Amino acid sequence: MNLSPTVHEATIARDIGKDSDDHTLQSLHDAVKQTRELATKAAATTEIVLKNEMRTMAARHKDARAASFELLKRATQSIDQAVKTAQGEIAAIRTKTKGPPASKDAIGESREREIRERLYMLPPERRDHIISSAIKNDEHLLLSAVLNSDAWLSGLTENELALHRNAWASKHHAADLDRLERLSKAVDDANRAGSVALAFVDGLTNADLVAKAEHMEKQATAALAAVK
Repeated sequence: MNLSPTVHEATIARDIGKDSDDHTLQSLHDAVKQTRELATKAAATTEIVLKNEMRTMAARHKDARAASFELLKRATQSIDQAVKTAQGEIAAIRTKTKGPPASKDAIGESREREIRERLYMLPPERRDHIISSAIKNDEHLLLSAVLNSDAWLSGLTENELALHRNAWASKHHAADLDRLERLSKAVDDANRAGSVALAFVDGLTNADLVAKAEHMEKQATAALAAVK
């Protein structure tokens, strides 16, 4: 049984690109590398344990399963921590690229609300033109009113708002959007590697024999307890 190539740090290396000093991406890379190494070690350990003729076949499978999952636990913990850190950065980038800072005073909020109300009443084509022009000309107030609010308040669909936000972010935060894309891909790759590795280790042993061994152990324990 061979480990899938999806469990390999090369899947993360392509997302790192030139950012070799990116600690978050490097942590994901290292976690997947550790997962590959420990899954491979689990396979080797299972092979050795299953050859132990001093134990019943059911007991061998139980021992091998316990040892394999104990090995992989370290890797899954590393992936979980690396993914958690990456998701925190992804959330921060999404907040940063959502739009310009919203007004924090009553007058500014009132003007933004008025802008949204006027946009809401316009035909879609006219509304789209005004927002696109605002992005081109950096009209902060209008953009803050639209991009920091729910789509329907300005008469937009969710897709239309997403497109305008992306256009604004591409102009002002191109590097952040690039990193957001690479972080998101790396998180998906790391999660996939963890899931595939777990399935791989699970398939190294026979679940029915493991259950049989556990059942026999319970019977033996009960029998010994009855003697006391």
